Amino acid sequence: MLNNTLRIVFRNFSTLFLVVAVLLVPVHLAYTFIYKDVAQVEELHPYIENLPRGRQVQGVGRAVLAEARRRFVWVIVAEALLLPLLVGATRRVVAVDAAGGLPGVIDAYRHLPAKRAGPAHRTASPAARLAALASGVVLAVVIGWLVQTIGLLGAEVGPDGARWLIAGMSRAIALAAAAPFALVALVAPAPAPVSST
Repeated sequence: MLNNTLRIVFRNFSTLFLVVAVLLVPVHLAYTFIYKDVAQVEELHPYIENLPRGRQVQGVGRAVLAEARRRFVWVIVAEALLLPLLVGATRRVVAVDAAGGLPGVIDAYRHLPAKRAGPAHRTASPAARLAALASGVVLAVVIGWLVQTIGLLGAEVGPDGARWLIAGMSRAIALAAAAPFALVALVAPAPAPVSST
């Protein structure tokens, strides 16, 4: 199952990346734009948390940092609300790929309201599906963390006026790079049985 999931993800990575990025990049950029000052001092957050009340670093104190973190919950809610769209679009990409076609982002979103047609796909045992999903989620977390860490390192050395943009894009790109592993693990059919001839 995991081999099948990885094969599908790597064969269609650019399409799956864009399926996620189209929806999540605007959400993260909007949040980062609203809390631009907080994103500018990303690397100083641990120190800002320990500042005495009233002290600030580039206009960001403990209260502003706490408010930005509380408001980030709305980003998570938006991501959760977009999850059915992401799953449906991923399902379409996987189906078109399995049929031998060339999946596309516009096609994936255009066919969201359509009912599933065609032959039923193979399903694996619940234990195999759970193992594949767990593996996909672990891979997604590791890949997302690595991509975000690299992006935030770039934000630290980036120009002062663009740090918020680099930080916001690094989070969004990390999600777009990582999510396909979990999404495909969720929707991919079981691999065809290998014939022993």
